[in-house]
Amino acid sequence: MRPKAESPLGTTHKVSLETKNKISKANTGRIRNDMRVQNNNNCILSEEQVCNLKIDLSNGLHPKEISEKYNIKITYVYDIAYKRKFNYILPDLNINFERKLGGQKLNKENVKQIREMLINNVSIKELSKLFNITEATIRDIKNFKTWKNVV
Repeated sequence: MRPKAESPLGTTHKVSLETKNKISKANTGRIRNDMRVQNNNNCILSEEQVCNLKIDLSNGLHPKEISEKYNIKITYVYDIAYKRKFNYILPDLNINFERKLGGQKLNKENVKQIREMLINNVSIKELSKLFNITEATIRDIKNFKTWKNVV
């Protein structure tokens, strides 16, 4: 008699011993999220590298620079910074980094200037180059889709 297994839909179906052995073999060596990195041969960084990476983050190095230094994706750096990965390495280290690249490029004064310049017939293209933002952003400011509270 074959053992019964429950599917995700809640129905049971018969699974052969051969299939169970194949599944068991496929899952052998897989690492659960709570297991440590030294058991994982597929890991991108060693524990020492993660430790150094976290220290770099706490010293103010930007995640983009760190991703280039360790040759990893920037999302991986953010996962480590926000403790989604390797949260057991230096758990008490305070990582407060500012997003130096990207982020908010305009403030209220810039928006007021843009709206005044639009009234004075300065082109959207010129404004986008002047403030280093897209033409779509200028149009959104002009049409009060963004920065509605700034007049």
